[in-house]
This record gives sequence, structure tokens and C-alpha cells, in this order.
Amino acid sequence: GDRYRTQLMRLSRALKDKRPQYNERHDKVASPTCKIGSWIASKDDQFFRRGIRTLPERWEKV
Repeated sequence: GDRYRTQLMRLSRALKDKRPQYNERHDKVASPTCKIGSWIASKDDQFFRRGIRTLPERWEKV
């Protein structure tokens, strides 16, 4: 809980202090989850059903 949060805060501070360019890049990254959500919403049910049905044969290829 608190110990983990404290460690993350210290790590974040250390990164900002030692690598200022990291902080600049990190702030500019767009959240991929917003794009993933709209992509999923744009697909119909058949897209996902077809994908699930073809999984076994796709797994055999691997």
C-alpha cells in the first residue's frame, strides 16, 4: 500500500531530477487506451466472433 506508493513517488522524483528529458517525453505521450476504446467500439460483433472462432487454427500455426 503506502510503502509501494512511496517508492513509486521517489522513483518518479529521481527520474525527473536525473533525466529531465524523460519528463518532457513522458508528458507528451498520448494515452493508448483512448485509441483502443474507439477502435473496439468501431468493430461489429461479427468481427470479434470471427476472430475467436479462428483462434485454434491460428494457434496451431505458432
